[in-house]
Amino acid sequence: MAIVIAVGALYYFDVLDTSKYVTQSCNTGPQLECLEVAMYTNGSVDFRIRNNHPVNLNINLEVEIAGTPEKLEDEPISSGEVKTLRLDMPFSKQTGEVIDMNIEIKFGTGPPTYKVEGSATAKIIPS
Repeated sequence: MAIVIAVGALYYFDVLDTSKYVTQSCNTGPQLECLEVAMYTNGSVDFRIRNNHPVNLNINLEVEIAGTPEKLEDEPISSGEVKTLRLDMPFSKQTGEVIDMNIEIKFGTGPPTYKVEGSATAKIIPS
């Protein structure tokens, strides 16, 4: 009986809330390196991207969350530059929710065009 009460108390005080321990991550590989991701309750998503190519690029960023895509097109980023790119997703989320997203970055005046794919996980923070 004491074990049930102890587990109940831990649950009540959010000690057993695993979402507190989720780390935010953003992985796109070394060419266009995603340094950080943040998602807000109003649906805005910020990506900090570093261009590790030796040339300036214009990139197209597409993010998909729960089957809903959103695009940012023709965004210039200089060689070596770290830039924050913001997308406004058409929905809102609750503080503390953990969201997984797919990332696709295209660049080049093509053909050929080049594509970098990756993923990110973010815990929703207040807007």
